[in-house]
Order: sequence, then C-alpha cells, then structure tokens
Amino acid sequence: MGGRATRSGSAERLSDLDWYARLAAFFGGLPENYLVFDCETNGLAARSRQTLPVDLGWCMVKGRVPVDVNSVLINWALHPDIDAGWFERSVNETALRMAEKGNPYVGWERLRDEGSDPREIMPLFREFLTEAQDNNYWYAGHNHYGFDRPVVENATLTATGDAFRFDYRRFLDSGMIYKARITDFPIPEPGERAIFRWYEDVRGYVQYGKWKLSICLEQLGLVERHNIDLTKMHGAAQDCRCTHYVLEAFRDLAETGALQPN
Repeated sequence: MGGRATRSGSAERLSDLDWYARLAAFFGGLPENYLVFDCETNGLAARSRQTLPVDLGWCMVKGRVPVDVNSVLINWALHPDIDAGWFERSVNETALRMAEKGNPYVGWERLRDEGSDPREIMPLFREFLTEAQDNNYWYAGHNHYGFDRPVVENATLTATGDAFRFDYRRFLDSGMIYKARITDFPIPEPGERAIFRWYEDVRGYVQYGKWKLSICLEQLGLVERHNIDLTKMHGAAQDCRCTHYVLEAFRDLAETGALQPN
C-alpha cells in the first residue's frame, strides 16, 4: 500500500465513466472551487531560476463557474537583480522558438511597453495564492504541477526574497490526468497514494503521446462546444479558461460518462 503505481499491459480498458469515476473517488470528489493559473515564460527549464513568468494568468472558479479571468504581463528587466540585456535576449530567443512551432508569444516589444514590475506583481499574486489556499481552493492547471508550480515558486523568491510554497496535496492537473487517461494508467484507491506522488508516477511512465491543451480541447469536443479560437492559445488567460473547460468535462465524464449540455 502506498507504493508506486504500475500499469498492466493486459488490463481491459475502462470506460470513460468508470475511469473518471475512479479518478473523482481518488481525489475525494473533484473540487468545485479552484484557482487555475498558467505562465508563459522566457524559457523552458521549469526548475531554473532563470525561467521567469512573462505572462501570468488565472481563472478563479467558484461553484464550477469562472468568476475572475485575467492575466498580467511582467517585465523582469525592471528588476534590479536581473540583467536587462540577458532578459531581452531570452525573450527574443523564446519568441523565435515559438514562431517556428507556429505558436503566438508575447514578444519583447510588448513586454517592454506593457509589462509591469515583478516587484509589484509577484507579492500581489502571492497574496492571491495564499487567499485561495486559506479558503480551501485547489490549484488547477494543465501540466502545471511539473512546470508552472516551480516557475511561480522561484519567481516569488526572485521578486520578494521569499518563495511561495504550494500545498502539493491540492493540485488538479488536467495535463497529468489526460496523460493517465490516454494510456489507462491505473488510479490508486482513495488514500492509497498522495495525489502529487501519482502525478510523478504518471510523468515517469508516460513519455510519449499527445496531451497538450489544444489537443485535449479537440479530442474532448470542446473547441466547437465553447467556440474556442485555437490561434489564441498560449495566452495565459485564454489557457486558464480553457483548462477550466477541460476540468469540467472531466467532471461530466465522471458523473455520467458523457459531456452534459451547457
């Protein structure tokens, strides 16, 4: 009990209803109140303190309904401890990589003109996270346990000198969940394994496949359902709202095995 989950290649594939119902039981019920957050960054090394959020978005969900969806641009060149020239170069290099993949990106010119000082933004965002945690909200996102979480923790340390530490027991990661579903990765019994440990199991086992947010939206039939413009993906606020759609689709599948009418 409590050991690492493994997948049996001979196991019969569960129906969506059975699999997502087991998921909901493992989580103690899918939460109705949660805070989705997402970071677009100047790099891809999640645990490096040089990877900084440049577009920080959120979607506060109360009773399954979004009540606050927004984002803020952050110009880290305004921070005295950040080399402004290095930061500009890192943003431009990331913009080139994103363009090669056909993905939109905020870009240096917009950050320079519209970006806020991280010394103002990160303390406010830290208070936002703390308030959500104190009110028993879960933290939600798409692949955010392994990426956005360490980025935000390091960014609060860089901006304030004190890293924010998430409650790892209250993470709702739609990317990890979808990775597990497309491979029928086993779901532990309630209380058998910590949720964040299960995410680590999934990350270690599921090396290949397609589970980025836009693909999840398409495969779950959410693009037409919510009239989503996929060309606007990779904007932090848009990604947060779309992650909310995915999580609520998981809830429908857990309860009935099918998406319910809007």
